[in-house]
Amino acid sequence: MDGAQIRLSPEEQGLVMRADWILTKNGILQKVKHLLETVQSVQQHALGGLPPEVVCTGSKISRGENYKGLPYLVLDQPRFFEKDDVLAIRVMFWWGHFF
Repeated sequence: MDGAQIRLSPEEQGLVMRADWILTKNGILQKVKHLLETVQSVQQHALGGLPPEVVCTGSKISRGENYKGLPYLVLDQPRFFEKDDVLAIRVMFWWGHFF
């Protein structure tokens, strides 16, 4: 890797040497996931009147690290995706923005 000259600022170097902030972030995301699981359970009861083909696909909690550069969690329930028909209710936690 000749020519690779990566330079970290003093602040970046400090973060690289500390694990506590990333462990705190992971703990927050785990708590948000638990909250979304609670929302998922409550919504499941509220969606009882929907057609079976919509409800039978279940729900899904997705996690990612890079939606416009920031971590996120998404609950899709119900989630019905067909070629010509789509129905989804999405609850999203997006780090640094909204929840």
